[in-house]
Amino acid sequence: MEFLNEEEMEKLIHKWSNRMGKYQILYLDHAFFRVTNYQEEESHKQAILQFLNNKDHHSYKKDSRSTNNIIFSELLSFDHLEQYPILVNPALMRGSNLSYSDFFGDYGHYTHGFLYGRGDRSSEEKDFYRLNKELFPEQERLVIREWNDDWSTFFCMGRRHKGNRLFTVYDPQQKRITVIYIPLVEEEPYEIIG
Repeated sequence: MEFLNEEEMEKLIHKWSNRMGKYQILYLDHAFFRVTNYQEEESHKQAILQFLNNKDHHSYKKDSRSTNNIIFSELLSFDHLEQYPILVNPALMRGSNLSYSDFFGDYGHYTHGFLYGRGDRSSEEKDFYRLNKELFPEQERLVIREWNDDWSTFFCMGRRHKGNRLFTVYDPQQKRITVIYIPLVEEEPYEIIG
């Protein structure tokens, strides 16, 4: 598994920025990976670990090729620790399958986490749905997983507020996994499916 090449990444980031950049949604984070040998749940886990491994930790940039940016641990709880350095216990990672309709639906976790609390959302919603149709054109074929957030220090800040949303989306046609991370730090005005 590897990050998309620079040209592919630029195209996706350009689409993202043109559609959603004007809304200044700074709390959402994402990464795109090329998958040549899809191994179901294991590929999703590896994408998340690579996503965390390549985070820009505070004011210094980690070496994106290093495997030492995250620290593997056997801890069973991380809430008593700081967010950095990033400790992870992959044995605690649990993903559950989501249908594309639950994922992209009006009150699905992804849609809700992305759009809630924005006031007049009509134009934002149109852009959101259009962007996701461009990024994920064959939505009914996607393999979507939502992940727990209690297996790493990285998610502590979100857990201290309203929680986190962590998703992986595998597109078999494009052989791409997208990691989407949304910490929930505001009040949630809508009921969530799931």
